[in-house]
Amino acid sequence: MKAIKITQELKDENPKLFANMQVGQIYRFNPPKKIVIEDYVVHGFDKNDDLQNEVGFKNLIIPEYDQSTEKLGEIIEDGENYTYEVMPLTDEELDARIPNEMRFLQFKIELNRLGLSDQNIKDTINYALENNLIDEQTHYEAMLKWNQATDMMRKDPVILELLPLANQLNNTNVTIEDINDIFRNSTGV
Repeated sequence: MKAIKITQELKDENPKLFANMQVGQIYRFNPPKKIVIEDYVVHGFDKNDDLQNEVGFKNLIIPEYDQSTEKLGEIIEDGENYTYEVMPLTDEELDARIPNEMRFLQFKIELNRLGLSDQNIKDTINYALENNLIDEQTHYEAMLKWNQATDMMRKDPVILELLPLANQLNNTNVTIEDINDIFRNSTGV
């Protein structure tokens, strides 16, 4: 795999080949079979490494990186080669990689491992209603979901809203990150 830094001379001599490329930018680009150099058409250019080097083609090295937390950025010069910058994933990109749904039973089992049982959650939902923290409709929806749902959404507003209360009532400390880990490690739906 090769890349090249586009020069004005390259664009002027090969307008169709480099039409959509900006001067000064580096692009992943395999050498073409023919190219114009100093007003001469060079055939077999893709087989001539020395001439490719003269024009500015260099090997493109893909660096090692942790795909779970990093991504490849722009192509940069690195001595005799080109390579990709390695950049950390943003919080939004990391969040987007977490599955959004999982089997509800699996979620309950994992929540129980963190100290919140099925009954703890039901008691929390009832406590919230008794203390006017939620209205009757929200209570009904939460109980229905908790007792009959087949799938759990990671950002379920009712369950996540009640998490701090569940922690307080049950002397636990289950965090949103713990919930994300449950989904991250799930087998999905």
